[in-house]
This record gives sequence, structure tokens and C-alpha cells, in this order.
Amino acid sequence: MKKIIVLFAVPFVFNSCQNKPENGKVLAKVGSTVITEQYFNEKLEEISQDPNSYLNSKAGKKQFLDMLINEKLVKMASESSSVKNSKEYTEQVNLMKKELDSKLRDFREYLLTKMWLEDLKKKELNVSEKEAEEYYAKYPKAVVIEHLIAGDYETAEKFMKKIKAGTPVSRIVQEEKNSGTVTGGKLPPIMPGEFLPELEDMLYKMRTGEVQGVVKTKLGFHVIKKISEMSLDISKPEIRERVRRVLEKKRFDEYIANVQKKYKVEVLNEDYK
Repeated sequence: MKKIIVLFAVPFVFNSCQNKPENGKVLAKVGSTVITEQYFNEKLEEISQDPNSYLNSKAGKKQFLDMLINEKLVKMASESSSVKNSKEYTEQVNLMKKELDSKLRDFREYLLTKMWLEDLKKKELNVSEKEAEEYYAKYPKAVVIEHLIAGDYETAEKFMKKIKAGTPVSRIVQEEKNSGTVTGGKLPPIMPGEFLPELEDMLYKMRTGEVQGVVKTKLGFHVIKKISEMSLDISKPEIRERVRRVLEKKRFDEYIANVQKKYKVEVLNEDYK
């Protein structure tokens, strides 16, 4: 039974072993290659980390060495076979190369962007405690709103009249969800800098319960109802973190706006303008 377990492990060993020079005591030679004690132990550990397993016995180690020798023989035989020069083998190798090249390219882009952003946060986007305090002194409150976005002015105006007449925004959004004419609903408390710039000034000037619209932004035509207003507690770590993110985003948007001046950006599809 123990020998059967060992044989099942052969494919794993074959796939994980590398034919590379190793330092250490030589246990066996197969042609021009060697199997060192270091290499043997590394491969043995991949298969079994249990010191009491069969593979760690004297007989098990002998059998495992035979497996490694057979692996080397198989690799040598395949290297000298006609399969290596076959069309099918070459096509599969080239396909894998393309996939790996693509993954490497994606990883390079991801890593470069990630490291660049981390560096940018430490420098251009860094927010000091003083700046956070100044922000809080200027904007000590957050607001809760319900909003509705329509694709055209007429639709937004129609629903604005219904909202002013007392129809809840949530009911309109629910009733129209299958038509695709409007989106929206109630939003979590909004701090200055967390909403669309075109609407923020209006939000903080509105009275609780007031409905305003129709305001056009790049997302569509907006109708807004102010639900409530609340004070922020800057002593709470989560609030300080939100303030930091708001100021960081503002700086990032300004940075990207300057970058955009260097490169021509065009939205060619009318549906996305």
C-alpha cells in the first residue's frame, strides 16, 4: 500500500523538478546531470513533511531516489525525441509563451501603477493634520439626501413635481426600475468633496426637506431632496480618515487634470459624451 502512495506522487515530482545544477553531496548521476542531497531533500519535502512517513524511512528514500532518476531519464528521452520538433509541441509552447508574455505585461503595468500611486500619496497627495483640521473647521457637517437621475430634462422635471407633491423618491425609483428611465435613491451621509462638484454647493445651502432640480451633470439630470444634516466628530478615527481621503482625492483630481493637458483625450462615442 505504501508503494502505491509513492507512485501516485510521481506526476507531482515530475512537474515540480527543475534540471539545474545544485550544490551539495551527489547522490546519483544520470548522464551529464546530477542529483544532489540538497535537491533530493527539497523534492522530498514537497511530497511529505511528515518525518514519520514511509518516504522518510530508509526504504522510502531509496524508492524516492529511483523516482527522481526515472524522472531525469524521462526528461532526457523526451529532449531527444521527435516530439520536441513537432508542430503540435511548438504551437503549444508558443501559445503558452504568448499567455505568459501577456500576464507579464499586465503585471508590469499593475506593479508600476501601484508603486507610482504609493509614491504619489507620500508626496503630492500627502495630507497633513493641519489641513484636516482646516477642512473640518470649514465643513463641520454632513448631509443625507435622496436623489433621482433621469436621462432627459423633461423626465426629471416630471418626477420633480411628483416629489414636491409628496411622492417618496424611493417609490419612483422602485416603480421605474424596469423602464431604465431613472436611477437613484437614498445616499449615506455625504461630506463635502464626496459628491459631484456641480451639486455640492447647492446641497449645503438647501433646507432640510427641500427639493431642488433640475440640474444637469455628466451623469444626467438630477433632482435632489435633502433629508437631514448632521455634525461630524473629527475626533473619531473613521471621520479623520474620510477627511484625509476627501482631500487626497481633490489633489489627485487636480493632478490628473494637469496630466490630461499633456495628452489629447477624446470621447468619440456620442452616447458617452
